[in-house]
Amino acid sequence: MSKQSTYKTTKRVEDGVTIYTKQCPRCHKLFDTTSRRQKYCSDKCSKLYNKRRRETKKKYEEHKELQRLKARSHAVAVETLNCLVQLGQLEYKCSCCGSEENLEVHHKDLCWLNNTPDNLVYLCHKCHTKAHSELEKQLDEEGILVSEFREEKLGIFARLLTK
Repeated sequence: MSKQSTYKTTKRVEDGVTIYTKQCPRCHKLFDTTSRRQKYCSDKCSKLYNKRRRETKKKYEEHKELQRLKARSHAVAVETLNCLVQLGQLEYKCSCCGSEENLEVHHKDLCWLNNTPDNLVYLCHKCHTKAHSELEKQLDEEGILVSEFREEKLGIFARLLTK
């Protein structure tokens, strides 16, 4: 199956020749071509797009295992809170505003490896965003980057994984 383009292609016939007007997926310029298969407006756009795609793929391959570990850790965090709800030790609602919609798991210390019940809370999307932005603002006032703060929390384990 071929990949569908999100850009619209129009077709017209001039002097018995079919001309396609397409939009370049890289620079978004409209261009005319007689080829149904041409995707980019120029060789330059094609090369730049493919170069970026290779770089993105390489970056993903470098961090693939860490991202998988993060996803698994998040699943454990969600399951931990769900178990607490089933045991009646926690209510399924935002711990800030009490909303029961769009709930997300929040790690109080921002360490996604720390899935202990006292480090996890349910927050609605709005409160979760607010909690992170307030922490970022507080760290910024102290002159600490969020990445440095997270690295300090994750410790040696994170440094081993990101090498």
